[in-house]
Amino acid sequence: MRRVVGGLVFLSVSCIAAILLARSAHRAPAAPPFGTHDVRVVPATSGTALASPPERAPTQRSVVVDESPVDVSGLIERTHFAFRPVRDGFIGGDATYEVSVAGRRIQFSPEVPATQGLRARRGAAITLSTLEVSRDGVNLLSSTSKFERTRDGALEAQDRPELSERLRNTKSGLEQEWRFDARPAGTSDLVVSVGISGQAYVTTSRSGIHMTDRATGLGTVYSHARWIDANGTATDVPVTLVADRLVVRVPATVVDSSEFPAVLDPTVGAEFAVDAPIDSPASQDQTMPAIGHSGYINAEFLVVWSDSRRSVAGYNADIFGAHVTRNGVVLEPEGFIISDSGNGASNANPVVQWDGASNRYHVVYSQVLGSVQNIVARSILGPSGQTPSVPTNTLTIAQNKHANYPTIGINNTQSQVVFAVAWQDDDGIKVAKCQPMGGDFVLGDVGTPLLARANAPGGDTFLYPRVAGSDPSVGFGSNFLLVSERLNNANAQSGIVGDLIDVNFTLTNLSNDIATGASNFGVTDPDLAFFGTSGTWVVVYTRDTGGFGSNYDIFAREVMLNGSFPGSATGIASGNM
Repeated sequence: MRRVVGGLVFLSVSCIAAILLARSAHRAPAAPPFGTHDVRVVPATSGTALASPPERAPTQRSVVVDESPVDVSGLIERTHFAFRPVRDGFIGGDATYEVSVAGRRIQFSPEVPATQGLRARRGAAITLSTLEVSRDGVNLLSSTSKFERTRDGALEAQDRPELSERLRNTKSGLEQEWRFDARPAGTSDLVVSVGISGQAYVTTSRSGIHMTDRATGLGTVYSHARWIDANGTATDVPVTLVADRLVVRVPATVVDSSEFPAVLDPTVGAEFAVDAPIDSPASQDQTMPAIGHSGYINAEFLVVWSDSRRSVAGYNADIFGAHVTRNGVVLEPEGFIISDSGNGASNANPVVQWDGASNRYHVVYSQVLGSVQNIVARSILGPSGQTPSVPTNTLTIAQNKHANYPTIGINNTQSQVVFAVAWQDDDGIKVAKCQPMGGDFVLGDVGTPLLARANAPGGDTFLYPRVAGSDPSVGFGSNFLLVSERLNNANAQSGIVGDLIDVNFTLTNLSNDIATGASNFGVTDPDLAFFGTSGTWVVVYTRDTGGFGSNYDIFAREVMLNGSFPGSATGIASGNM
């Protein structure tokens, strides 16, 4: 990003490389997989007692090597958001804002990044300074304290041993936090007052206090605060504007019932207009999108994708997500991370499935971790419109054998919820039955995978599976239909094959191809959905219809609940090249 000094970033990366080289030079042999390493101190072996006088045995030292994974992308992210010292204080920020700090004075300037040939714009700064932190009229602030840089790049001002103010840059804006290590003495409400100037007041909304620079149209939102105690109990606390002060009042009942330490943490963000934040473009690549919906009226969609913004030299990617309203408004403009953010894996090909029984989305994706390629899943609390809650646990569904291209379907009967998760690997197409277990692992009970279609050396190879359940809630049984692409290098033919999976997870191969092609890749890219009105699956695919060169068209074919497909294929989109 432009605000990070280039030399600092390059120095950090070179230091990281040096550390990694040093660690690899001293790495103990036979390291366990997945980055989980046991530290062992090996004692010197004892031998037979020697006749006098024994020679002094050489001193044996056990070297303990720390082989815990290094979160390189996290380190670079902290470097990017860290405050940097300048002559009269500190400076920091992100692509959409800049923060300048001197003493206890904070200046926040909203900015529009330069994009698509347009020049960057900067709005007038708002100036913030904490004037009061009091209870029973006793101001706890120190008149001499000022912000100092911490080891993690944040700023902190220590007013008393039990009270400090902390500033930290994030993608959403400047996070301002007051930390209380002990309950402030007194019986009244706890009052925090912050002086504000530099922009004109516009309005107060559910998101906070909105200010604007009328000359540029750029503005600032000072969010409502949240009080969080040591037990993790959170209480939303409104912020009000009184003359030229922002006032946060934590009720005495909340303070007295809290466990300490506790924090109070509003955020300062940049925006174009009220509740229209300035978005910074995500760096590097965002690819492989997938979408899911809960089926609730007016609920938002969940969009997931593979995201390289945190990658190091483009070698790893995360799975991100965001809720999108039916009007196209993105509720989390920066997205939120779904995959494990600290293991350095490369994650791709996500799919998403709503589970009404547990009120969650399940996101399944492929993960390359070192030399191992797995199919894993994580669950997100829903429906959309709520704050995303991504469990810390990751469920591994398939391990190694180059497992890739996962797909997920659901059948929700009156007695049970069953998911089918399928993927391709070196053996062919596999599918596993997954059932809820509660807690973070909603897909926790993973059955033994079935080999739906086996690759044959020199013969058929099966790729790109897709699965969908029927709709048992309206009387259409509880089968799954699994489709995949078949290639045959020996006779240069291809096809779309299907497999039925019943409620007991018994698999039956359909004897005939749903579609056939006269050459390799003659029919490709299958997908399907269940059509509740007629009680059939509709399978769509690409077909090379020949002609001069290649002519790729889109076709569809219905498959009945019993696996038959008596009708002919229907052209959806066609045209000659």
